[in-house]
Amino acid sequence: MVGSTPTRFRQICLGCAVSFASAVHAYGLCSFDIRNNFTGNVLYTLPFKGNRLVSGWEVTSIITAASGLPVTIQESADVAGLGGIQGDRPNYSGTCPGGKDQILGKWYEWFNSSCYAVQTYGTLGDVGRSSVEGPDLFEWDASIIKQTKITERVNAEFRAEFFNVLNHTNLGLPSSLGVVTGLPNAATLAPTGLPGDSGAITATTTTPRQIQFSLQLTF
Repeated sequence: MVGSTPTRFRQICLGCAVSFASAVHAYGLCSFDIRNNFTGNVLYTLPFKGNRLVSGWEVTSIITAASGLPVTIQESADVAGLGGIQGDRPNYSGTCPGGKDQILGKWYEWFNSSCYAVQTYGTLGDVGRSSVEGPDLFEWDASIIKQTKITERVNAEFRAEFFNVLNHTNLGLPSSLGVVTGLPNAATLAPTGLPGDSGAITATTTTPRQIQFSLQLTF
């Protein structure tokens, strides 16, 4: 069985829009938007016949792959002077390729923080909501099942289950908060690129490889 659901959800953050003119500033991808989501599972009964040892084997597998969730770049201070209604977003600095966001893909620096600069005090920045996409997700789980008929009324099932077979690291979302210094004049974003700084990822969304065994008797 295979399932794939390409989606794209956008919304206006009503709590972010302080005027009609700022509605464009508040428009962006939903926080739960996942552009592509694929799930496939297989159950295969091995075609072995004969005694109890060679018959009754099954192999199952589940593969999950998904695009990353969106990330909104924000500032740690109320640069716009809105009284902290919503986290401020900076301006684009214009120094990155394409003049906007740049994803570096490193756990300690997922996006290039030099793409952003603090806007003029009392104004809104031009960086939109959910402008950066977080890390993708990929996980492969599998299991081996052995069904054995012991007697007419007693059956045994042995399972060996493997979660995250490839031991693939699925990173969480990066910290998107840039520390602002020097307000209200000559404000700048503090240096980033270290663990705990803006753009750094400090957690994972799935566990490392796990293996478990079970034996079930039914009668």
